[in-house]
Amino acid sequence: MTAGHVGDDAAIQAAALAGVRPGKSMREIAMDLYGADRVAAGWHVDSRMRAKVRRLVRRARAASGDASAGTP
Repeated sequence: MTAGHVGDDAAIQAAALAGVRPGKSMREIAMDLYGADRVAAGWHVDSRMRAKVRRLVRRARAASGDASAGTP
């Protein structure tokens, strides 16, 4: 998946999970999904982008059977 090009839900969740496994931060996963420029402009404590990435990671963990699915 190239930065800034988000595809279907399954692909997005797979990309989010791929970021979680090596221990990337939520912000780093967001940069992989959306690109550094969009994250720099849209990543705030209460931003929609941050909430979406947290949801994606949670769903990806749950779908993979990861025991830490409830933790962001």
